[in-house]
Amino acid sequence: MNKFKIRTVLGLSLLYVSIYLNFTWVWSVLFLVWLIPDVYTGTAYFIEPVKRKSHPVLYWLIIVTWLFLAIYPLVTGSLPWNQNQVKFNAVEKTTHLRAFIATKSAQEASSFATFINNKMSRPQIDYVSRRQESPFNIFGLRSQLNWNDKQMSSKISKAVDLFYQNNAIQLDSNLDHSKLHIVYSDMNWEETGDFNLLVGYKPHSIDYLNSVLTSIEIPSNQYAVFAYSNNDYVEWITDTWQRIIYSDLDIRDDIAYEVYQLNRSYKVTGVEIQVPIN
Repeated sequence: MNKFKIRTVLGLSLLYVSIYLNFTWVWSVLFLVWLIPDVYTGTAYFIEPVKRKSHPVLYWLIIVTWLFLAIYPLVTGSLPWNQNQVKFNAVEKTTHLRAFIATKSAQEASSFATFINNKMSRPQIDYVSRRQESPFNIFGLRSQLNWNDKQMSSKISKAVDLFYQNNAIQLDSNLDHSKLHIVYSDMNWEETGDFNLLVGYKPHSIDYLNSVLTSIEIPSNQYAVFAYSNNDYVEWITDTWQRIIYSDLDIRDDIAYEVYQLNRSYKVTGVEIQVPIN
């Protein structure tokens, strides 16, 4: 009677659970489980057995690869082939909450600037700095959305998702991947409620050109800058946008945008909201 392979069954079960719950540390354990016996026996298994004595270069290449794949998830919290999804998850919740606030505000206003700058008594709101920005371009993917669309929240999330699934963008070394920009432009609150949303990166060089991506120029303006760097940035963004909308801030009808500072594992470490002001 064949002996029941309990360790194999447990290993497969742990693998299935890790995939479902996105436990990347499990992959580190699995690669170590493959690595240690290979070092002990002198034979690595990848497609076929590779012996250390007969094929030392190929053997050690496999060993180093297993070691790298074991360490990588522990250091970055993700897998090398799953970076785009990690980037998307970093801002997904933010777009859902921000879209809800924007939709609610749009329903109450016929014009963004008129609503903000009317004669109603509104509380003051403090911002980190008043910054004069020089013009610069953002390259990415553009979507046309509508403030009154009940599916706007999911459409914003889908736009971010599509941006990170575009390998041509993510592999373009001429773009600054450390800062994600979400830009709001051409807001037509009064008539149709349409606006343009662009998710993109700023190029390293002002001479950068890309005929495939959509570009938008962030004009030279005075901006009220709201900044935050704690982990609970999602709640902060929601609260800040609502306070901006209901404040006495002298906002002008122009492009507004958000900047997400990302670390090497694409987790958000800081957020800025930049609103054009008179």
